[in-house]
Amino acid sequence: MHSQLDSSTAAEPDRPPPVYWLIPLLVAGLRAMPYLATRWVAPLPGLTIPPVGYNPTDFFAYAGFVHQSAVTGHWLLLNPFTTAAQQARYFLPLFSLLGELCRWTGWEVFQVLEWARVPLVFLFFGVLWRFLRPLLPDPRQRLIAGCLVGFSGGMDGLVLFTAPFWPARLQTVLLESLSHDQGWSTFASMNNPLWVAGLILTLVAVRPLLLPQGTQRPRDWLQFGLGFLAAFFVHPYSGLAVLGVALGLPAVRWVIGLQLDRRRYLLGAGAALVPALGVIALVARWQDQDEVFRRTTQRLLGDYQLSIFWYPITFGGLGVLAARGWRLWLRTAAPCRIEVGAWIASVVFLHTSSLFNGYHFVFQLHLPLCILAAGALDDLLRHWPTDPPGTRLWAALGLAVVFQSPLVLTWRSVNQAVAFQVPVEVMRAVARISRERPGKVYTSSEIGEVLPAYSSHRVYVGHWFLTPDYLTKRNYFIALREGRADPGGLVELVQREGIDYVLLPPAMPAPVVDALRPRAKRVETTEGFTLLFMR
Repeated sequence: MHSQLDSSTAAEPDRPPPVYWLIPLLVAGLRAMPYLATRWVAPLPGLTIPPVGYNPTDFFAYAGFVHQSAVTGHWLLLNPFTTAAQQARYFLPLFSLLGELCRWTGWEVFQVLEWARVPLVFLFFGVLWRFLRPLLPDPRQRLIAGCLVGFSGGMDGLVLFTAPFWPARLQTVLLESLSHDQGWSTFASMNNPLWVAGLILTLVAVRPLLLPQGTQRPRDWLQFGLGFLAAFFVHPYSGLAVLGVALGLPAVRWVIGLQLDRRRYLLGAGAALVPALGVIALVARWQDQDEVFRRTTQRLLGDYQLSIFWYPITFGGLGVLAARGWRLWLRTAAPCRIEVGAWIASVVFLHTSSLFNGYHFVFQLHLPLCILAAGALDDLLRHWPTDPPGTRLWAALGLAVVFQSPLVLTWRSVNQAVAFQVPVEVMRAVARISRERPGKVYTSSEIGEVLPAYSSHRVYVGHWFLTPDYLTKRNYFIALREGRADPGGLVELVQREGIDYVLLPPAMPAPVVDALRPRAKRVETTEGFTLLFMR
């Protein structure tokens, strides 16, 4: 079987047809529209639009690490969203690489982080073409699969337009579960360069697992082991998805009663996994010796999952095509049918998990569904000229629903990007404190989330995931601002944490400022904000 597989693919060109590259070109262009809108759309009076094309919370966290790497040149990074004592234990290769690019070119962090998506998208589709060769030997079906991966989606974007008509309690569930930030389609996932990098490495690592049983060579297992290791360090959830496929494949074969060559699989996958897991365990043990790192990574575990209940909405017509494609694979005994089925089952298991914050794995599901759907769509298109007019009309409507997603998501993403407008005085206060020497800053969580992207300061409270005891710290600042907390507690906090700068908004009660003033060597007022330089 191995020789037949090689002979069936060796005669085909490795390079995709030129028309294939229109897919990443269009995907990258549409995904850049939200960022471009922040540069082109005029903000409301007194407001400014930061150059953030997608989820601001994640974007500012990414930018903070890229900025740190650009300034220091280090590949082991500190957590800038806490003032607690720590050592540099965060290893984030993609952000460090982008930081080096900023460091040597002088380009702005925000621009580099945004435009990094373009080469990553092209690289993804280049890897995808080679990845599909043993699964879809027909180049026509590979081209169709590429179109499905790039442009297909469900009806989630359309359903979200109806959210205002739902009961208030259900609106929150709907907006959270169907948000394009969940990554229900590959197009939606490509708003995030970290996810694109994770998908690339997933393809590299998973490919040897999807080859028919017994056809893998030693270099395939080496690719699997190194790909898994790279995927885990670049994007841990992608690494866990790869591990899930590796463990899920023998489980699925056992459930459906198909024999697995356990000795060959253990010698191959096991020999690749053991040293990779050993490296991960050693690095994790060293990282966990730092309390800040240990406390933030504990949040990887959690019970926020996404249910399969949403599939009819989030996959819609694509799900129907995938089901028909799966039936076609079973009828023709396609060589990789069990392996791709195990891939899908593993991702479904992970994203519905109540242990690993399963929603982080949703973005891995659309890709294998598109691979299954390619054969069904190819069959539909081949029969199109001879089908009755009524059948063609319904098929056209169905395909319109399948491929409307990128346009709807782009529209929603642009609106969300330009809706994120920040008061001008806030950004001016951030710019003012950014000019000071690096230190520890006490300010609101909203400013703390932004400040590390513009400076080398570390903040007491900032990003919800990366700040230990985030809710307690944020709520205390709110209590100070509303006059419900004793300012004396803030004085003790500033001394205990070794705070260098305190930046307070105009709404902060005067007793809070007065309590800190005797311990400050200088006090400035910037755009209504009070900036205290502590002794």
